[in-house]
Amino acid sequence: MKNLLSRAAAIIGASLLAGSVLASPAMAASPADVSVPSTAVPAATTFDLSGYFIEQKEPNFEEITKNLSDEELALLKSGKPAVVYQEAETAEITKVEKESTVQTYALLPTSNCASTTVNACLYGAGGASVDYGFIGTGSLTGTWHNRGSYGSQNRTMRACSSTVCYATVAPKVKLKLSSPTTLKSVTVF
Repeated sequence: MKNLLSRAAAIIGASLLAGSVLASPAMAASPADVSVPSTAVPAATTFDLSGYFIEQKEPNFEEITKNLSDEELALLKSGKPAVVYQEAETAEITKVEKESTVQTYALLPTSNCASTTVNACLYGAGGASVDYGFIGTGSLTGTWHNRGSYGSQNRTMRACSSTVCYATVAPKVKLKLSSPTTLKSVTVF
């Protein structure tokens, strides 16, 4: 993705540069300086733009971790909370430390959709059905019987039954199902 964006930026920059180079001489010349009639088309000029394209490569994992200790490398691969220090210019990882306060994201259920901390909700289809709220982001599986609709306060979300996933809805959008349904998963983005 970085390569694609870098190439797109280089192409746009080169196009703007070429446009200004082609347009500037004609706009700067006075009518007395121009020796060709005004209806003549100027000759095309060729530009070598190869210097504007920078080839970027993904760093090799072994290269960028070569100076880490065995303990640091094990921590990096463990999935445990850690702080990773990385050089901005070379991408080399210089240090890995244990961390106990890394914020992790998880989708947690709650039985109250009215709370301001709820990001998304599965609404009951009436009667004694409880609304189920969700705090955070991520995916959660479960069994939520008799759901008539779902929606999100401030996040994009999607819900699925055991056979189909329904539309992904934007924040502040409520999706109403044609009949009460048992939902089996919720994803909040």
